[in-house]
Amino acid sequence: MPKRDSTVRGREFGAGVREALRKAGLTGRAAAELAGWDPAKLSDMLNGKGGVTEGDLHRLLGLCRTPLDETEHLVALYRETSQPGWLQVHGEKMPVELRTLH
Repeated sequence: MPKRDSTVRGREFGAGVREALRKAGLTGRAAAELAGWDPAKLSDMLNGKGGVTEGDLHRLLGLCRTPLDETEHLVALYRETSQPGWLQVHGEKMPVELRTLH
């Protein structure tokens, strides 16, 4: 299995959060306003620049009414963004639902 660096993790994380916003029908600006954030904070999150806490992520995903399984996936990605040399293990078969393709 190929190694995945923090850039790949960051892209998958950002894509997942963007998808949560899209499903909620929210623009980045509207989501930032609802969360009480400066839009730059959300932009930094989406672009993998940090500046957010795990609590911030939970707040945003709660505002988006993101399903629990997807929330857990995004929180796991958030936690792994600072770990070097991450492998995405999915077993012997490809996952049924591919989350991102970049």
